Amino acid sequence: MEGWPIPARQVARGCGCGESVVEGRPPQRAFPGVAGHAPGGWSDVVLPQRGVDISTQSTLICDCSGYASAGELGREEYVKTLNKDLTIGLSYYIEVNDLLQGVQLGDKGSAGAWFEVELGLGRDWIGGLDVAALERKSSLLRWFIKASHSWEDPTTFVLSSGGSTFNIEKTLKIKSNNLEWELMESEAPSLLRRARGGWITFPFFIATGGLLALSSGLSVNLITFLKDEFHFEDASAAKITNYVNGTLAFIPIFAAIIADSFAGCFSVICFSSFISLLGVVLLLLSATVSHLRPPSCEKGSIFCKHPTPLQAGLLYLSLALLSVGDGGTRFTLASMGADQLDTTKHQGIFFNWYLFTLYVANFVSVTVMVYVEEHLGWGWGFTIFTMANLIGLVVFLCGTKFYRFVKPTGSPFKSLACVIVAAIKKRKMSLSPQTGDYHHDGDGFNSPTPFFKFLNSAAVKSEEESSSKIVNPWKLCTVQQVEDLKRLIKIVPIWISGLILCIPIAVLMSFMIIQGKTMDNRLNSHFKIPVASIHLCSLIGTCVTIPLLDRLVFPLWVKLAPARPPTHLQRIGIGHIITIVSNIVAALVEAKRLREARSRDLRVVPMSLLWLAPQLAIVGVSEGFHFAGQVAFCYQEFPASFKTTATAVVALTVAGGYYSSNLVIDIVQSATEWLPNNINNGRLDNVYWLCSGIGALNLVFYLVCASSYKYHKS
Repeated sequence: MEGWPIPARQVARGCGCGESVVEGRPPQRAFPGVAGHAPGGWSDVVLPQRGVDISTQSTLICDCSGYASAGELGREEYVKTLNKDLTIGLSYYIEVNDLLQGVQLGDKGSAGAWFEVELGLGRDWIGGLDVAALERKSSLLRWFIKASHSWEDPTTFVLSSGGSTFNIEKTLKIKSNNLEWELMESEAPSLLRRARGGWITFPFFIATGGLLALSSGLSVNLITFLKDEFHFEDASAAKITNYVNGTLAFIPIFAAIIADSFAGCFSVICFSSFISLLGVVLLLLSATVSHLRPPSCEKGSIFCKHPTPLQAGLLYLSLALLSVGDGGTRFTLASMGADQLDTTKHQGIFFNWYLFTLYVANFVSVTVMVYVEEHLGWGWGFTIFTMANLIGLVVFLCGTKFYRFVKPTGSPFKSLACVIVAAIKKRKMSLSPQTGDYHHDGDGFNSPTPFFKFLNSAAVKSEEESSSKIVNPWKLCTVQQVEDLKRLIKIVPIWISGLILCIPIAVLMSFMIIQGKTMDNRLNSHFKIPVASIHLCSLIGTCVTIPLLDRLVFPLWVKLAPARPPTHLQRIGIGHIITIVSNIVAALVEAKRLREARSRDLRVVPMSLLWLAPQLAIVGVSEGFHFAGQVAFCYQEFPASFKTTATAVVALTVAGGYYSSNLVIDIVQSATEWLPNNINNGRLDNVYWLCSGIGALNLVFYLVCASSYKYHKS
């Protein structure tokens, strides 16, 4: 669609605020009866005739109350013939009731007049046209925003229809009531995109994500570093690793709240990347400077010196910085990358490539980087991690001039706090059976549900609030806000069972490296498998299971039983069962390893490291069921305002699982002798049997919760 290249302030001078001249033409007559519909008076109207789809401009009327600078609007050519285009445009896009409303263009006392015919003379003819103006008014907005190149001063455009109004301010943010919600969700964000952004930013985000994710793989072999370089005992090294992994899973949602509330994604990514870089640098110093780590020991861990408080403190600080930094960029980088693209399809493509990049980085960490650490030394490994972090941060900053920056809109978690506070303040108010006594604010007129009835008081309007137009969100909430909180509360039992499910997995993954250190890792006479690389079996199990389920198993299920398609809760339940199986297999393998170690009195037993592969592959399969199922379940059942945080909330179950697994280890150490410093003298197999029992009890709890859960009806 072509336009005309006249700056907005040169289009016309009208609105009763100044001269009205377009290429020397005098202003035309204003709409009859328009005066009084808006402060400042309405302008004469001038309509371009050729090369411009007038249907997208037919309701554009200006007001003199503000200021607008939209840069060039189009081309110089005007049409010589108007009748045909005018008839088509008005017949499709104008309603009489909407004709006197439209987009207000303020210009410090002057603004453009857009029609050069006296539409008032044809008012009776126009009134007979049956049109669908509301649907196509987005075209007008799209044309105007896309034609704009600069926003110099606070600018407000108002597009009205049937009492429904959305405002676009300098922040390029749409506020709409219920009638315009579809437009806001689907089209409006793309209409308001700034000139920057788009696929040109794709390489920056993919490269940055891959380089930063590479260093997060440091935790894969961390337990080996803690044992070999700092001489931690087996259980202590496992607990530190669990704390690091738990923090990596917990920080993303915390970073998302900060980014959404006030800081923005760009600031959070820059800060987190710098923190991560600082953490890796400190680890590099710990690995290369002899005074920052305990002296090496040659005669076994029983004669090794433990780290001094200074050495341990520097180690803990570096791990904390690394965990917080990597966690802060993991999902925030993905969110900002998706913000650069306009359509859901393009955003989906970006997410696919971003996740693929993370998997590739994880694969490189588990294979190449583990090999470098164990064969070339920790100094070389941490140097590569440091360079990857530094290059990733530089690449991200190099793309700054291309990025689209979205102003923080506030965290949805604030509304939950408002509901709780308001319900406490109004706990003594009696609940009304009348729907009109509750606060709705354009979210429908449904009565609150009886579930967790005491929360309904947060939406009850007092006499003072009923007569006041000003609403205090900490005293009065909408029914929708109350129902959103109730939906989240219903999910809590499922979430708790997911947290408990992660405990056996965390314990198994933590001690797997310690087991592998006592086993034969020779693949053949020329190559030894790095022990930490055995993690690859779990990754392969997950990567094979997810597409197999989505492309073969579930479609076949639907075909054979169309009346009972698989649900997300069923998928999670199967994951629970497979997780129990993985712990049983781990217990049997460990029992065999212990028999070999004790019968031969060897520290390294003649059992191949590949004996650990089956249990890890089963763990990967279980994650393909339960983790992917939890993500899909939360995304489906979470309120609309929480959709973007669904994945981060699922990550909290992983964090809780790692933290809780340390509690299990502490209890086992204090109550039994199953976890001594040398696992050959302990009963790690009993620990796995204990985890199997925890998983079985959790399965019963999950089945009770899942069977009583009622899916939300959209």
